[in-house]
Amino acid sequence: MNRSPFIDALGQDLDRASSGVKQHFSQSEGVHLYRGTMRNVWRRDGWQGLLARPFLWLGSLSDNLFPETGTDVPFELENSISDLPDGRTAMRWSRTFYFKHITRRFYACMVFDAEKGVIVDLLGKDGKLEVELCPRIEHGSLCITSRRQWMKLGPLQLRVPPWFAGEAHVREWDEPGGTFGISVTIHNPLLGPFFGYQGTFAEAGQAWDNLKAGRATA
Repeated sequence: MNRSPFIDALGQDLDRASSGVKQHFSQSEGVHLYRGTMRNVWRRDGWQGLLARPFLWLGSLSDNLFPETGTDVPFELENSISDLPDGRTAMRWSRTFYFKHITRRFYACMVFDAEKGVIVDLLGKDGKLEVELCPRIEHGSLCITSRRQWMKLGPLQLRVPPWFAGEAHVREWDEPGGTFGISVTIHNPLLGPFFGYQGTFAEAGQAWDNLKAGRATA
């Protein structure tokens, strides 16, 4: 049976995750749809933000990051498990951000690399940016830090210099009522933390109904 690469990467440590987080990252076969709201999608102010903007815009061309910012941005996440042509099992994440005047998407395809003991994330619709991910469990939350990165240019695979790369810091945790909290920050040695988002989401169904009802009474 196909299974999430996070099961292989974390092993028994996944048992230390809170129940919702464990279920989310233990997904086996099939497609799961989640919806929610990113209460803050931000980009750093000042000269660091100005320098980051063209790189974020370039990322949007391949559906990998974007320059837009906003509050209370409707969000959708589709997770699926499937086999790649080479026989490896992949977990695909398709994230959609519905800004007022434009829709942005962020694709990722994750596989476990047993030799390195990390998850390899192929980012963007073309998968040309390859990033190593190191997941861990902290106080029931699942945290992810990115590591080395490579860019595919035709038959070449070039290492992205650390000073040029964006290091991702991700944390996901359980919220009441079957919802999840998410925080993502992208950091660079020269720019510092220059892009990120925070919000909540729930699997489409009863948990999503509870999330909408909570917003209506807040």
